[in-house]
Amino acid sequence: PDTAIYHNRAIWPFVSAYSLRAARAVGHAPRIAHEIRSLMRGAALAGSNMENFELTTQAVHVEDGALSGPVVNSPRQLWSVAGYLDMVIGGVFGVQDDGRIEPKLPAELVPMLFGDRQSISLQLPERRVTLRRPRKLSGDLLVAGKQHTDGAGTVIDLVATRSTGATLAHDAASF
Repeated sequence: PDTAIYHNRAIWPFVSAYSLRAARAVGHAPRIAHEIRSLMRGAALAGSNMENFELTTQAVHVEDGALSGPVVNSPRQLWSVAGYLDMVIGGVFGVQDDGRIEPKLPAELVPMLFGDRQSISLQLPERRVTLRRPRKLSGDLLVAGKQHTDGAGTVIDLVATRSTGATLAHDAASF
């Protein structure tokens, strides 16, 4: 409690990326959404992929007397850049390390990620992945339905399903 912001009272984007991978592994839509938003918000607010952020504001520095911090912080931090890229490639588009495409997108993120478009695409060096949203969002998690690959392009029709019943803890100490 009497420690300046760095390891305590901080968000580390590379850890958020691992949490996103874990949430995707169990299909937990609320945690997937939380980690995607956290990674996107942090980079957007700072204008860079910072080493860490203050926990409650996601600011790059908070004045709090002797507890001010984060006490060390770096822009364009390589592990934070890697975590952000993993969020986009694996977390949003579902591209797996072995090449399979298994998107697991929370339905609540559709307005933010798709806007008014029916599809979003990711162009990788030797592959293009396109996700098409369903007409109706009848579940809380969008997963791969029909897939069609033509050359280097893969189009996936997302289908809505229900995620696992685990819940986020809301009883942690507040700061």
